[in-house]
Amino acid sequence: MADEKVEGGMDKLRGTAHEAEGTLTDDPGKRTQGRAEQVVGDAKQKLSDAGDAAKDALNSLGNKADKA
Repeated sequence: MADEKVEGGMDKLRGTAHEAEGTLTDDPGKRTQGRAEQVVGDAKQKLSDAGDAAKDALNSLGNKADKA
């Protein structure tokens, strides 16, 4: 899941750059594109975190089952 987290961070960074470019050039389309990329990046990171939490929960259940 680490790859998705890194990819999400890169999307957010790219989006920030596009949004700044749109602000500097007064291009609302580029600003919107940048914001959208940031939202996608944030979603990827949260999805990665959720996947990691699910794996941890399953591992924890497996460890408790082994001890029982």
